[in-house]
Amino acid sequence: MTESWPQRLLALVASPAGIAASYVESLLPAAGERGLDVDALLRAVDIQAEQLALPGYRLPLFKAFALLLQAERLAGDALIGMRLGLAVRPRSFQVLGYSAMSCATLGEAITRLQRFEQLVWDIGETRLEEEGEFVALAWRPRALPWVPRQAVEMALAGWLAFGRWLSEERAQPERVEFRHPLEAGKEAYADVLGCPVQGGCARHAVVFHKALLQMPLRDADPHLRALMDAQGDACLAAYRLDANLANEIRAALCTGLAQGQVGLDDVARRLGLSTRLLRRRLGESALALPTLLDEVRKDLAQLYLQHTDFALLEIAYLLGFAEQSSFSRAFRRWTGTAPTDFRRQKCAVAP
Repeated sequence: MTESWPQRLLALVASPAGIAASYVESLLPAAGERGLDVDALLRAVDIQAEQLALPGYRLPLFKAFALLLQAERLAGDALIGMRLGLAVRPRSFQVLGYSAMSCATLGEAITRLQRFEQLVWDIGETRLEEEGEFVALAWRPRALPWVPRQAVEMALAGWLAFGRWLSEERAQPERVEFRHPLEAGKEAYADVLGCPVQGGCARHAVVFHKALLQMPLRDADPHLRALMDAQGDACLAAYRLDANLANEIRAALCTGLAQGQVGLDDVARRLGLSTRLLRRRLGESALALPTLLDEVRKDLAQLYLQHTDFALLEIAYLLGFAEQSSFSRAFRRWTGTAPTDFRRQKCAVAP
């Protein structure tokens, strides 16, 4: 873990990128099995378990990254991301998972992975590259301010686990490649993933024999596949203004905070929508702009207090408060503690 990751998390707050809460929730039992106190882990990064259980909820991506980094710190395990990724199952991927598992072959399932990946997360995109008798499932991070090593390793471990589950352990990779240097030795990575692993490569990828693309899957169901494909396409078509609406609004609020541009008209303009349409979409999604503004201010306040030396007055201005006292009252309402006490407590446990 590098010293710069808190600053990179701050940069991500202004991104609308998100991850399916169902995916994050599916990792928590594995975290508990590794000896982590899951409730304490969630509290440390301000994630409510009730939110993760909400159908269709998408967690802001920076919180998922913070969760991984905190898990690594508490477990003292540089490979915790991969260990958690290996715990995923079809339900972790929701529509993508059920569409893939109902495909006739592994190759068809991979096309669903590529088609519906955005419904799981906004971290990266997958492509299939043919290389003679082998194919590579190559994963490229999206244009985000930052994607940590732990998230990349979790993603590829998740694909491995899902492929093995779909094929009843018959589909085994030739090797896994990471662009970043390996945090531990090759043997440690191979022991976790169950195959050879290489670091410092030109890509992130899972490499396997091309013949595996034709492998029949045990739960092939053309009717279910058609239903899931239709549902997935509908979700993709409405993704920005439906499934990910809350994160789109959070990003717009974050960008406009310091200038005081956080009204309905301001947010609509940043999203390229009419005020009337945004108001209607908020109502249909049971979202309230003041609640989302509170969430953004709270998230930023906690990050500023924990990871910067900004004065309280400076933080208040950055969050759009006219006075430090107004910020302090709001922070106590959010957390039950004063900003100075929060900063002192967090600094005392910082790695």
